[in-house]
Amino acid sequence: MTVNELLKLIPAKTFRDLALETKVDAQVKKLSGEVMFKLILFSMLSSDKLSLRVMETFLQSARFKSFSQFDILESKYNSIRDRICTINASYFEKLFEEIFAIYNKELKEENTLSKTDSTYVALATKLFSGGMKNGDDSKRFVKYSVNLKGSIPSSVKVHTEQSYISEELALAEVINGADCIDNCVVVFDRGLQSRNSFDRFTNTNKSFVTRANPTVRCKVIASKEIGLKPAASTVTIISDDIGFLINRKEKKTQHT
Repeated sequence: MTVNELLKLIPAKTFRDLALETKVDAQVKKLSGEVMFKLILFSMLSSDKLSLRVMETFLQSARFKSFSQFDILESKYNSIRDRICTINASYFEKLFEEIFAIYNKELKEENTLSKTDSTYVALATKLFSGGMKNGDDSKRFVKYSVNLKGSIPSSVKVHTEQSYISEELALAEVINGADCIDNCVVVFDRGLQSRNSFDRFTNTNKSFVTRANPTVRCKVIASKEIGLKPAASTVTIISDDIGFLINRKEKKTQHT
């Protein structure tokens, strides 16, 4: 599908309703929330070197008029800058959630696997005073934690506080906040090992698959029979057990 075809899947009413809900267009005549969303999207897709000057040129072009279904708008780059600096970001957050739901259904991925992971992006300490430290004191980092539902992201969290260096916090927050995972399966790595988090996922109908540390302790209550290994398989299953995990305080999980 082309970008134009994808945009047509978003009802015009969605833009209007969210604009009213977030008051994103209050006292704004030209650069509405919908215009800014489509301008930023169009500019990112059309230029490798995005700048305010480039966005100004696109805004006044016939190509953008065709793309956005808006008349050509005469606004200078400094007006675009001011709008970006002051626009209500919750408008884009809510728009992201609405668009995800539409595309997730269009792609028939409502019941597909979710994958949650984090990555770090380094910041220049001369330019940024914030951010977290991760070993190297000469650099600061921003952590992005993302949940991918099927083939597209369903939620993103940006962390700068030092406490979120721990995946126990970062990944658990994303998974707990992702309603689209309910009654589905989420996969994450062994950076998240909290037994309390595992129980919370189960209590909220979030099934999960993860890797255990080699020292994992489990009180086995039943063992399942292992079938014959398929000829083409590269994995050997040595045991299939059901049990309670044990935490550092010798307390077992609520659920098997």
